Amino acid sequence: MKEEPFDFGDPENYRSDADGKMTPNEIILRQIQQIGRNANVEFRGGYWNKKVVPMQGGVTKIVEEYIPDTRDIYSNSVEFLQDFLHPNLGGEFKKASDEYDKAIETMREEYLKDGKFTDDEKMQFKERRLRLAKKLFRSMCSFLNEENFGEELSN
Repeated sequence: MKEEPFDFGDPENYRSDADGKMTPNEIILRQIQQIGRNANVEFRGGYWNKKVVPMQGGVTKIVEEYIPDTRDIYSNSVEFLQDFLHPNLGGEFKKASDEYDKAIETMREEYLKDGKFTDDEKMQFKERRLRLAKKLFRSMCSFLNEENFGEELSN
């Protein structure tokens, strides 16, 4: 049976193997796609969105929905890929990964040194974390290129 080509833009068209298992390369590809989607939005803080929902009999109800901070979403998705690749770390990527982890820990200690984490400090932390995550993602892309990740997918 000939396998259908994978359409990168439409995950619903993807069919895994007969067991429903994904290979590590497929997981990496999907996570890179997710990071790409997360990077293609405006980076902004989270907020509560209030909606007025009409009910029966002319009554209305206010529903609140939290819209997540897109800086955190991006950083979290990069950190997931970092964690997934961790067993295969080597060379420059291992160094970049270790530096990222150390920088995040130092920032946490810096902001929590007095036991408080003000709103302004939270915003600064998220902005700094985002910049570090972007740098880490570039290192991961270089690592995957060195490992011929793209060639393995085309075979």
